Amino acid sequence: MKPRTGTRRHFLVATAGLMSLTSLSACSPTYDWREVRSEAGRYSVLFPKKPGLETRTLPLLGTQIELSWQSTQIEDTLFAVGHAAYPAALAATPGSRAQTLALFEQAWLRNFNASVQQAGTVSLGGRYFGAPPEFAKALRASGQVQGKPVQLRLHLLGFEQRLLVLMVFGSELPAEASDTFLTSLRPD
Repeated sequence: MKPRTGTRRHFLVATAGLMSLTSLSACSPTYDWREVRSEAGRYSVLFPKKPGLETRTLPLLGTQIELSWQSTQIEDTLFAVGHAAYPAALAATPGSRAQTLALFEQAWLRNFNASVQQAGTVSLGGRYFGAPPEFAKALRASGQVQGKPVQLRLHLLGFEQRLLVLMVFGSELPAEASDTFLTSLRPD
C-alpha cells in the first residue's frame, strides 16, 4: 500500500520541527540574564550569568573605604557592580561625597589608561522612588590594558549614605548586553 502524500508531508514537517528543536536545545545562550539582589548594597541588577562576590579595602583621602563587588565575565567582557558606604570622614557633606566619587572616576580612568569619549548623566527614571542621587554620571571611555585596547562604560551614583559603581569593559563592548546591564539597576 502506498502512503498518502498528505501523511508523508506531515511526517516530514514534524521531523524537521523536532530536529530544529533538538538543535536549538543543544546550543547554550551566551547571556543567561538573571536578577541579582544585594541587600548590603541595596540594589538589584540583571547579570548575564551568575556573578562572583569580593570585597576590597581601598585607601581614599586619608581613610579606608570598603568596596564590595559583584562581577562576571562573558568572553572578554566584564560586567561589575560595586557598592560602598561612605566612611564617616567622607560622608559629612555633599561636597565630600562628590569629591569621593570624582576620585573613583579618576582612579578607574587611570587604571585603564582611558580617556573619556562621552560623558552624561544617569537617569534612574521610574526604577527608583527614593531621594534622587546627589551624583549620577555616565561615562564611555577607551584605553589600554597591558597594551591592548579596551572600551569602558562606567556609571557612578552617589547617594547620601552610599555609592554605586556599574562597569562594563572589554576589547569590544556588546551594545545590547551593555545597555541591558547598565539600565537594569534598581536602587532600593
